[in-house]
Amino acid sequence: MKSRKYSRVFLHIIFAFFPMFLLPLLLQAQEDNPLNFTDMFKRLGFEVGFTSAWQSGEYVVGCGTFERGANLNFLIAAAYDQQISKIFQFEGLIGYQSKNIKSSYIREESIGISTESGPVNAGVSFDNIGQATFSYIFAQPSLKFYPFNSLYVGGGVSANLLLGSTLQYQKDIVSRTIKLNELGLSEVFYSESESSDPYSKVFAEESNENASGVLLDAVMMVGAEFRVGKTYTNPINPNPRKKITIGPRIQYALPLISAMSDGEHELKLNGLQFLVGMRYEIN
Repeated sequence: MKSRKYSRVFLHIIFAFFPMFLLPLLLQAQEDNPLNFTDMFKRLGFEVGFTSAWQSGEYVVGCGTFERGANLNFLIAAAYDQQISKIFQFEGLIGYQSKNIKSSYIREESIGISTESGPVNAGVSFDNIGQATFSYIFAQPSLKFYPFNSLYVGGGVSANLLLGSTLQYQKDIVSRTIKLNELGLSEVFYSESESSDPYSKVFAEESNENASGVLLDAVMMVGAEFRVGKTYTNPINPNPRKKITIGPRIQYALPLISAMSDGEHELKLNGLQFLVGMRYEIN
């Protein structure tokens, strides 16, 4: 069963990535003069920043079903660029990212309150809090188009291989004081045997057995680059230029595969990424 599962995972990756790696070769083959590529640069560098992730769909943990959630997450990646024409550039990223979300909702429940005259049912409001964590290594090939020297737009596919995923449930008391008819005001709290915090109960973290082993995201981006540092002259192209570029970018990751599914509930993770990158020309 596991071998079939991982075979499907690798087939998804191959079919998603193959057209992206083939595209630069096709564009190069269409050039009239092969000598035009003698000054096409290649670059190494990195991207680092954070992802604002939010959920589509729902997931279940503990006693709660969560429909809305979001969180900020970390991303870091090594980068390789190759210019394939004056206005097109192929890029590949390989790195690590987390996609964690935190969700909550408030609901009133009828519970039994212990009093001197015996248990009494009362409505108590609880803040139900769920947290789903996902960590991935990812590879992202993409094609960038430069309408201007320092501005680009692009698109690609990101394949994310799951490293680990956990779920955790927390239940906080919102109505800490309630009125019990003729009995007056009564305080609501967890006993010491239930929780060390009288108003918050954190349940044990559990492994997410329903997490998908691989995610595929369609990626769209817009960014800017600025050359910094010393200038140099290429013997083939004597026009001086700077080897180092830095700049920001914004990426939107549209999920193509669910992050987790139990057959009844399905969760997808959207992401808006804010990154800062650096590149260094190696030729």
